[in-house]
Amino acid sequence: MCGRFFLDTNIAEIISKYDDFQELTREINGGEIFPTDRIGIIIGGEKQTYVPYKWGYTPSFAKRPLINARSESVLDKSTFRDSVLKRRCIVPATCYYEWKGEKGHKEKYAIYSKNEALISMAGIYDIEKEEFTILTRKAVDNISFIHDRMPLILEGDLVKMWLNPKNKEGVIRAILEYSCNNLGFKLA
Repeated sequence: MCGRFFLDTNIAEIISKYDDFQELTREINGGEIFPTDRIGIIIGGEKQTYVPYKWGYTPSFAKRPLINARSESVLDKSTFRDSVLKRRCIVPATCYYEWKGEKGHKEKYAIYSKNEALISMAGIYDIEKEEFTILTRKAVDNISFIHDRMPLILEGDLVKMWLNPKNKEGVIRAILEYSCNNLGFKLA
């Protein structure tokens, strides 16, 4: 699960991380990002674009925004299938947060990449509503003691593959199974 994340960067750092970048906006909301906040996401296409969208999918049946979608079943759910095949994005973040402990005594953990200043969380978006959701997967071993779910974090060439709208279902399924093991954590 990913219920909050942090972005401590500027537009120049984002442009330098994501190649073939076409800057459309300078709007960047830094700091701690909460569900329903507007935040810049990277959208694929002939040129990657950075646009501010609202965090949380709001299908007609939902009583509240869906901030996460399970990567294991996203292709099987009618709510998400079309988006995962045609409208994939990257949500850049410095880290994301998880909490561990009993109610009233939870400790907040910041989870980040050991190798990169920014992590690339896989997401899908709705262009008409200008909103997105973050895909999640089973947590990797070194952080599963904090929470059993984590964002689907992509690295290297997988970022470009995820954003490439020409990739078909077989490639997308393979990416959805990716497991980023280069994560560290600290108490926030």
